[in-house]
Amino acid sequence: MLSPAFSGIAPAPEFVFEWLLPGCIFVLFVGSLPLRNQFKIREINRKIDADLEAGIVEETRVSVVAAKRFKEPEHNAYMLFLRTPEDRVFVVYDYESFGRERPKICLRPQTNLTFVHFPETRLDILDWSGPEIPVKRSKELLLHVDDWPEAEAWCDIPWDELDSVLTTPGRRAKAA
Repeated sequence: MLSPAFSGIAPAPEFVFEWLLPGCIFVLFVGSLPLRNQFKIREINRKIDADLEAGIVEETRVSVVAAKRFKEPEHNAYMLFLRTPEDRVFVVYDYESFGRERPKICLRPQTNLTFVHFPETRLDILDWSGPEIPVKRSKELLLHVDDWPEAEAWCDIPWDELDSVLTTPGRRAKAA
């Protein structure tokens, strides 16, 4: 006489439900990621085209004569403050440094910066050209994250006051 396990349909071994089935689902999910990214890229390209057709792309050209770098220690984030010949200050975040345990400086300022903003996609492009501008050692940024100046925008802090404003806890920085 056959045991109940051989009575026609054998029960599935436990590992099928515990490991094999979740593994297959995982493989299907991971395999679909490139397809999802392709759809995202198409969507972004569609939005960029819409921005271009509507003529709402914003381009800012900045001539840079000096630069200061500040590092926010809690988030390991670098920010560049760029001085123009007119003594205006433009702020650029070094997004590659954010949140890294050992951040490396990725942005190396040059004498010309073209900043392009696509409002629909919320995409920003930075294009540097010209000779590199030397930046002295980074200073520690002591402002709370809520008080940081706006990224890729003009800042109302005068160039000569950057050190005192940005390295003093509790001071508020605002965009111009």
